[in-house]
Amino acid sequence: MTVPRTFMGMAAKLGLAFGSLLLCLATAPVSASPTSPEAAPAEWVAYAEGATHAITAWLNVEQPPAPRVRAVIEATRPGPDQPGPPLVVKIWVGRDGAIIRVEFVSLGDAQADQDLHDLLVQGRLPPPPRRMKLPLRLALQLVPHPAADRPPIA
Repeated sequence: MTVPRTFMGMAAKLGLAFGSLLLCLATAPVSASPTSPEAAPAEWVAYAEGATHAITAWLNVEQPPAPRVRAVIEATRPGPDQPGPPLVVKIWVGRDGAIIRVEFVSLGDAQADQDLHDLLVQGRLPPPPRRMKLPLRLALQLVPHPAADRPPIA
């Protein structure tokens, strides 16, 4: 289940917004079902929101590889007034805040896949709350946002 989270102040300023937040939470057994944001402890939800803000900022920079990733994601939108398909990114964060692993379905472009991977693993988040189930799952989706110069990701 997804819960829309919109950071319109940041989106208006940066033209990129992360929305659908899939709070992670499959632990050791791969078959374990994710914990919904409604069922997750408040500190997990707050952490996921902070991670969303951080990743939004990383995708908004004008230095490579962020512009290339945005361009490939933008190409998935069926039209300028329609959202693109969501891209679920799974992120494992170490106790020191380093992103130690990421997984996502291919963007259909090997360079963009590598760019997104590199962009994420070069970042650092605060250490996750104790006992927080990983991976953190965030859904990236381009959505129409007429106030921005660039299409936002939500």
